[in-house]
Amino acid sequence: MNVILTPRLELRRPVMSDVPAIVPLVDNIQVSSMTARIPYPYTAADAEAFVAWADSGNARVLVRRDHGDLIGCIGVEPGDPPELGYWLGEPYWGHGYTTEAARAMLLETFADAGTDVVVSHCRTINAGSRRVLEKCGFRYIGPGEMTSRALGETTLPARRYRLERAGWLATATMERQVLPVGTNA
Repeated sequence: MNVILTPRLELRRPVMSDVPAIVPLVDNIQVSSMTARIPYPYTAADAEAFVAWADSGNARVLVRRDHGDLIGCIGVEPGDPPELGYWLGEPYWGHGYTTEAARAMLLETFADAGTDVVVSHCRTINAGSRRVLEKCGFRYIGPGEMTSRALGETTLPARRYRLERAGWLATATMERQVLPVGTNA
């Protein structure tokens, strides 16, 4: 299992023993309503299905290295182009954890010579997510829509973003202090 270490976080694949930590963080309408795929209410069965799905993908849970707390999740879903997605438990908002994790995931993603572009989107009302994407070098490419499973499949206004490898390399060079401190196999 590939573990990514950043200055404050360990990014690792989720396991079934993470379910009790995931459920209370995601079973929060403030978190789930900002995502497309997370239902609300969120149950242990939902978390178990997520862990099973994530086992074959590129999703990682975010664990604070200082306390060992599981605080969120991030991943780059394969596609043409790949898409960055994430959520963070509300108690951990506003501390830069998502930006730190996103930069680490993007570094890993762009290490693949075949990946030249990554996209992402967020609800228009999600200022925190917009800041994460902008700090990582994503550029706004226009309005869009997303469907929120937590809000009963409601279609909501969204903002679409794109990051090209060249833009990422420029941002990564300027922001070396927040790149991963190591990778363990």
